[in-house]
Amino acid sequence: MSKYKLDSDVSDFIDRSNAAFDEESAAMSAVEQRRRYADLCREFDVPHPIGLTTQDDMIVGDGGPIRIRIYRPENTGPLGCLVYFHGGGWVVGDLDSHDAIAAEIAHRAHVVVVAVDYRLAPEHRYPAAHEDCWRVLCAVEASPETFGVDRGRIAIGGDSAGANIAAGLANRARDRGDLLIAGQILIYGAFGGSESLPSYTECHDAPMLTTADMHAYHTLYFDNAQTPDDPLAGALNALSMEGLPPAFIQAAEYDPLRDDSLEYARRLGEAGVPVELHVEPGLVHGFLRARHVTRKGADAFTRICEATKRLLAG
Repeated sequence: MSKYKLDSDVSDFIDRSNAAFDEESAAMSAVEQRRRYADLCREFDVPHPIGLTTQDDMIVGDGGPIRIRIYRPENTGPLGCLVYFHGGGWVVGDLDSHDAIAAEIAHRAHVVVVAVDYRLAPEHRYPAAHEDCWRVLCAVEASPETFGVDRGRIAIGGDSAGANIAAGLANRARDRGDLLIAGQILIYGAFGGSESLPSYTECHDAPMLTTADMHAYHTLYFDNAQTPDDPLAGALNALSMEGLPPAFIQAAEYDPLRDDSLEYARRLGEAGVPVELHVEPGLVHGFLRARHVTRKGADAFTRICEATKRLLAG
């Protein structure tokens, strides 16, 4: 890691993370990865903010019931809503893995967050996760009063694999034409960028996620080391970015996926889509979990919450 200029608190965060989910984990069975990832998440868990309420529910999906968790801050009327898709390489993660993250976004941005427990690979390969998330988004949009939200203020977002799903859904919603998305909140996402992008080489051995790790997760999810030539699987495959919702895009400096975010932001901007891009200096993939243990992680998380609040302001 000598070529990566890391603050001491970021190095400590990486060490604590690797103690639970080390560099060999991505090559292990899905069951073992999930066990280790749960340990990693518990390492950085924090209590919910005071006044926030949560409710677990189910949405009917083609592959069976889809678990969701609804986070509501104290309020007196319909709020904006962020439908959130967790990261984890499409292989690990669930409602509990990102519970504290979703709760804090709901509290700090003063929005309803609907977190989705989509089906995971390799048991359920692409497009199973995408279809589950689409079904939940449609359910929120069709019955906003059930969720206590304003139909005109529904955004989608996620981190890593979840950001991949969210950007794909943005394309699908645009093409359907009658489902209005207020914004995209995309955190260190995989958008199907070419491996000729510099970050895949410059950060091939980065802490927390390597280029080889990405190949392993792609193979489990897509049954191929590369993203299919489909805008729902990788938003950069879209022929046009026109008409997509405004986007807040955040990348980590030391992440092989960094330039996916840069490229997606560039193409959105060229198409006239409002876009806010932040490449967080000195941070690595997975920095959401560093928000309470590193200064840079805290600052990056504040930007996420402020952007969500702006996009969904009444």
